[in-house]
Amino acid sequence: DGFELVEAAVRCLDDFEGPDTECTTYIWREEFEDALDDTRDWDVEEFSDTALPEFVELCADLRESQKAESLSDEELKALTRRRRSGVVGSADDE
Repeated sequence: DGFELVEAAVRCLDDFEGPDTECTTYIWREEFEDALDDTRDWDVEEFSDTALPEFVELCADLRESQKAESLSDEELKALTRRRRSGVVGSADDE
């Protein structure tokens, strides 16, 4: 709940003058900033060892929710029917 999924544009560090790439990313919600520990730097190795699998799962779940929210009622019904019948991995699911 401390993060919010937002639309963003990123640029490759190897080609900073290159084009932007549209994406979605998570940002820390301002109302939870007081929960951040400003006494130490973020450590990617520690994060990878302790929280990465859970974070990847969260990202996948939220991405599925975001995709479902963008579907029309008919598209959502069709996706549900395909999943119930065991047909998954179609182009519409990506």
